Amino acid sequence: MLVDLKESIKKSGYLQKDLAKELHISVIYLNRVLNEKVPMTRKLAYSLSQIESLNLIEHELMYPHLKIKKIPYPF
Repeated sequence: MLVDLKESIKKSGYLQKDLAKELHISVIYLNRVLNEKVPMTRKLAYSLSQIESLNLIEHELMYPHLKIKKIPYPF
């Protein structure tokens, strides 16, 4: 889902520093979330979902769909 988040930020025209300012967080923290160095918090997911130009849904940010890999037949 972070790929979708990054694309949404890019399409909306936000710079990380502007988005961080609107979210009342540091640019460093936002960057660490985007690069999966720290987990997405519920508060941040909610705040991101409230920015209409990003067009994001809170529960999809918190609980991204798991991709199931095919398991090869063992025999």
